[in-house]
Parts: sequence; structure tokens; C-alpha cells
Amino acid sequence: MGDAEIHPFIDAATTAQQANDGTRLQNSLNFLKNYNVKHILFRRRAVEEIRIVLTSRPNAYEPFKDDIVHVFNKILKMPKEDILVLEQILWTITNLSHANSKLIHELLPTREGTDVQKGIVKVIAHHAKTSTASAVRDQAIMCLGNVVSDCDSCRNHVMETSIFETVLDLLQTPTNFTAKQRDHYAWTLQNILRPSPTSPYLNVLITQVRQEKMFKVVIGLITLPPPDASIIQGVELLHDWIMIDSEKSVGVSIVENETLMNHLLQIFDGDDDDSSSKVIRSIGNLAFNDDDVIQRIIDYGFVSSMHARILTAGVGLESDIIWCLSNILGSLRPSCVHTIYDRTDLLEYLVRNCYSYEFLIRRESIFCVMNICTFFQGEEQTELYQAFFGKMIIDILDGFTIEEDESMAQAVQGILTHCIDEMNRNNPIYKEMIYENGFKAAVQRRYEWTKETLQTFDVGTPQRRELFILFNLCIDALISIIDYKNVLKCDDQMAKMKSDALAPMDSTPRRPPQKDIRERSFAILDDTVLNISPITTK
Repeated sequence: MGDAEIHPFIDAATTAQQANDGTRLQNSLNFLKNYNVKHILFRRRAVEEIRIVLTSRPNAYEPFKDDIVHVFNKILKMPKEDILVLEQILWTITNLSHANSKLIHELLPTREGTDVQKGIVKVIAHHAKTSTASAVRDQAIMCLGNVVSDCDSCRNHVMETSIFETVLDLLQTPTNFTAKQRDHYAWTLQNILRPSPTSPYLNVLITQVRQEKMFKVVIGLITLPPPDASIIQGVELLHDWIMIDSEKSVGVSIVENETLMNHLLQIFDGDDDDSSSKVIRSIGNLAFNDDDVIQRIIDYGFVSSMHARILTAGVGLESDIIWCLSNILGSLRPSCVHTIYDRTDLLEYLVRNCYSYEFLIRRESIFCVMNICTFFQGEEQTELYQAFFGKMIIDILDGFTIEEDESMAQAVQGILTHCIDEMNRNNPIYKEMIYENGFKAAVQRRYEWTKETLQTFDVGTPQRRELFILFNLCIDALISIIDYKNVLKCDDQMAKMKSDALAPMDSTPRRPPQKDIRERSFAILDDTVLNISPITTK
């Protein structure tokens, strides 16, 4: 294969093909520029040629860039253009966007003279809103669904159009469309909803009116009679909507809708792991940091269903279920935590999976158990530490020292954060952890391993980023251990002073026996305070 790739015949054939494509492209553009709509069959053939060439070679546009921009704008803005010609042009732009072609950026602002005219995306959005031909409307919607995901500049242009309202209005009655149309429309809404990681100001604003329409769309899709592919598309749309709800206002409305929640539970209880995962990811996000919502989720029977499903689920669904349980266990409400904690076999399952070799299952199980041990305080927490959690902490710090998957680094981060918080509260169990269970030595070993492992990953990679967070947490944990031990010393000294003050005094004063100066020793700091090398800075 290596020789064939550079063979002169192959190279010549490729060059000839490129030249032929260029000729086809130029001829088609010339025809579209110079001939009117009466030559309809030739125009259809010309735009089809353009689509075929640019789809197969998205970067072949450069020598013809100005002509392409001119022709595309001319056709899209023509009041009575042929439907098939319009569809082919929109199809071409959709494919170029999918291929991340730079030609899209040439099409965004259209220029005539020195003035920037209405961008092409606004023209496409107008077709999506007003076209009576479903082929043109559907292709226009799909086109903008692609363009909005390209980059922040593309997203900015699309967000200035009315496409979001157009698609929302169309999906108010999803039964009016085919499954394929519903999927295209919902998919476009998802792409608009998904936030820009680099430009939050470009995120869609969900007003009260839009929220009411979104509810109707989601419920309309999810409650379609099964089997229908649009049902899962509705679940995915719901998930993306929940993800952008920073004020957590949508969650309350969702859990109060019995029809929607019961349909979600039915989908989860089905046999398809992928569909169940999509549902449970939505439920898990709803459960995050909202005790009222968590209680409603429990009331609908999701914990019972997860408990029943977890033993037969595939690895992907199993890890998603455990992750959802960990969010529920993050509740501060006793009834919510006890719903899981009181299921003895489920608790044993979670503890056992803290040692699983499936990284995601292990990570989520660790967070579940950690949330339980954080929720309980006092004697109950001490019993959990002594029963299994204290040993588990040491095992986690000692295990999985070097690995490609960052999931375990995140789990160890969570464990160290928990330990630091408990030491800052002067939790007495850490006296046993430090002096009897080897907690400090385990943190020191993890520090050393992480420091070495950091050198094996390139700067900017997710693994290095997670390991660097872990590295700093190891330093914080070692400093917290020192502070905790110093507090213990102060407490011991205060207790001794109090004991001496309460002891009965002898009426006969005594002089302490004089020691030889050569036997006199000077107080020094605990060697564990000094011996934290190679840590020098925080």
C-alpha cells in the first residue's frame, strides 16, 4: 500500500481527477451565473454537479470561492427558485458544514459593494420558516442544525435568526410529521441548546414562553406510541435541556408531570440498555443538588427500578445507574439516603464494586460509598470507617498508580477531598487513620506516584490535567495531616494542663531534682512535621 500511494500512475490519475473536478465545478458555476430559470433541467444538473464535487472534495472550492458565494446567494435569495435547485444548494451547504469546510465562513456574511448584507444563514432560516415545500424546509432546518455546531462564529450567526422558534413551533404537534422529520427537527433543537464551551454569551435563552413550548415538544415526543425512534430523540432533547438549566427551575416542573415521569420510567424498564442509559442520565442530572426533586424521583419508583435492573445491565448502563445513585446519595435529606442505604444487598454491591476493574463502575461506586460516609456523622460514621471505609481509603490510595483512564484519578480526588474536609473538622477517627492505619504513608506514596506519572503525559491532555489536580490535593492532604496532628498535640497539652490544675496540691513544696547539664535535652518539633520532603511549596 505504501508504494501504491506514491506510484506515478496513481499520482497522475489523482491530478487528472482533480483537474476534471475543477472543470466540472467551473462549468456548472458559469452556467448558473449566466443562464436564467427557463433552463430548469440544466440548472438542476448544474447544482447537482456542484454538490457531488464539493461533497467528495470539500476543500476543492478555493479557486472558485467568489463564484460559489455569488451563485449560492443568488439562488437562495431568488423569489421563485425551483424547489429541487434550492434543495441541492442547501444539501451542499449541509455537507460542507459537516466536513468543517472553511467555505462556510465565506458564506456567513454576504457582501455587495462595501456593505455587509443579510447573512446567508438568515436567508436559510427564512426558507425554514416560510417554505411550503417540505423538502426545502427540512433541508434548511438540517443545514442550520449543522452550521450552529461548527464554531462560535457560525453559532453567533445562527443564533441571530429565528430558527429556534421556527422548529419549536413546528414540533408543537409532532404527529403532523414523519419520524424522519421529527428526528431532524429535534436534532437541530439539541444542537442549538447545547452550550458553547468557549462563549457562554452565545447560549440560547429559554424564556417562559419558550419553556412552555419546550415542555410540549418533549412530552409530545416521549409519549408517542412505541416503537418510535422519535421517543428516544425526545429523551435526548430532554437531557440537553436539563443540562443548560443552571437555575434548576426545569427539574421541578418535570418531576411534577406524572405523564412524563411515568413514560420515562417505562422506557428505563425496557430491554434496551442504550435507551435506559439515556433516561437515567436525565434522571441523574435532575437529582443533582435538589432534595425535593430527589424525593419525587424516589416516589416514582426509580430507585427500586435501578436496584432491579443493575444486576442484568451492561457495563455502560450499570455505570450510569451507579452514577445516578451517587447523585441521589448526595442528598442532605435522611429519607433519601436511607432509601438506598437500607437496601443491604445494594449497599454490599456498591462496596464490592469499589474494587471493580471496570474503571467507570469503580469510580461511581466509590462516590456512592463516599457520599454515604459523608452523610453520616458521629458514631455511625465511625462504625462505617471501622467496618470498611477506612481500609477502602488506604486501598484506593495504594491502587491504580499509573493508568490511561482519568476516571480513577477523579475518584482519588474525591477521596482526598473527603479526607481533607473531615480532618479540617477535627474528626477523631483520623487519629486512628493516621497513627494506626498508615494514612499518611499512603498519601505520601500517592504523591510520589502521581509526581512520576505526570511526566508521562503531554501538557494539555485530560489525563495530565486530572493528575495535576490530584497532585495538588495530595499536597493539601499532607499539610492537613500535619495540621491535624498539631491540633491533637494542643488538645493533649490542654487536657494535661486541665488535669494538673484539678489535681490535689501537696502542701510541702518540692524542688525538682537537679540534672547534670550534659543530660539536658532541648525540645524539638515532631520529625513528621519536618520530614515532608520533597514537598517544599503548596
